Amino acid sequence: VRKLYHEQLQRWESQARGYLANETLMAELVRKPSWPSSTGEFPACRLAALSVEERQDARVRARLKGPAMMHLGLIARDLWVYGSSSPFAPDAMIASRRKKIEAKGQNATDDEVCRAVVDSSLRTNKEWNAAAEARAAQQQGYVEETLWLYLWPSVGLALAAYLAQLLWARLCGHYTGAVAKADKQVAEDSANPSSASEPQVHKSKAAARGAAALGLNTAAAASRPGASSTARRRSGTPG
Repeated sequence: VRKLYHEQLQRWESQARGYLANETLMAELVRKPSWPSSTGEFPACRLAALSVEERQDARVRARLKGPAMMHLGLIARDLWVYGSSSPFAPDAMIASRRKKIEAKGQNATDDEVCRAVVDSSLRTNKEWNAAAEARAAQQQGYVEETLWLYLWPSVGLALAAYLAQLLWARLCGHYTGAVAKADKQVAEDSANPSSASEPQVHKSKAAARGAAALGLNTAAAASRPGASSTARRRSGTPG
């Protein structure tokens, strides 16, 4: 993948260097209406726009030759690092290069800024080049690279599915146990009706004991000496 990217950039580099070395060819860029014109009428800015677009095209073509997972990961990285899904637009690259030059306390014309963009667009990322060379030294091919890219997401998904299955089995076990216990209780009550009415029997016995105790207390109060005369005085009946 990286090799294809380098090959396309090298082909464009030889063409771009030819434009930079020949002012006549540079002047021809302005007279080509099909070429980008949003960056102004400077030939170097036209060439900068072409260089940025050529590099973006090479980047996308190379990514599409590799695993889809890597392509999506690199898009997500661009969003995270640059804050945009299209951070390599010509106008954005020229504005970014101008800010970098001004941050160094230097003043540059539009032509100089655009020439700097052309030069930077023809250089590849050294860190990515080193990583690609390391993989090539290890003879890591497309199949192996794809397997490694899908290995960890697959392990994560499998672990999540396993944990979800355990949780579901636990919930189902609790529900099944509760239903079985209720069914067992219903079956026992149906087989022994007397045991089902035991609470009512206990309540009746308790009520009878309470009534008997109340009767005994009333009789004891009536049998006490002077109880009848006291009762007659309270009711106003002469003795």
